[in-house]
Amino acid sequence: TAAGVPVHVAPVMSSAPAPETVADLITTHRRWFGNYLDYPACAAAARRAGHGTPAEHAIALGVAGYRAATWLLSSPATGICTLALLRRSTSPPARMLAGAGLWLGCVTPVRMLAATRPDPPSLAAQVRDAIDVFAAYLIKSIGPMAAIAHATVPTKGFAPAPKTHRHGPHSKEQG
Repeated sequence: TAAGVPVHVAPVMSSAPAPETVADLITTHRRWFGNYLDYPACAAAARRAGHGTPAEHAIALGVAGYRAATWLLSSPATGICTLALLRRSTSPPARMLAGAGLWLGCVTPVRMLAATRPDPPSLAAQVRDAIDVFAAYLIKSIGPMAAIAHATVPTKGFAPAPKTHRHGPHSKEQG
């Protein structure tokens, strides 16, 4: 992307069934986050092979670092905002900032998505969706933390690929 080389995604690779359980979600996130741990080795291999420029390598590593950090910090940030909002000892400006952060992260995306639908979901359905987003943020960093732990102290039982965990009658064929 940084070099302006077009990337074409095969449509069959652009969708997969959603994880069915929280454990499946965490395992999927662990697998996906493993890609960010591979970026430094990929950048080094590209450098050795003479592919790309130092600026392109830096951009790729910067993007990977930024995305990895936001993923790793999403659960702690959500927890801190929640505690700041709920604690009576938190100053009013800090509570307002925490509330705004939670609103922007959990409610705004749900409302924006609802606005794009010809028949928007009810307010009650949007509230449920916002609660689901909040819960997802609370567990979002567990998979990446497991990926880092796995990379630091290899354990058995975690396959590095494929990125998706498929269930159903065709799961053997699909990966």
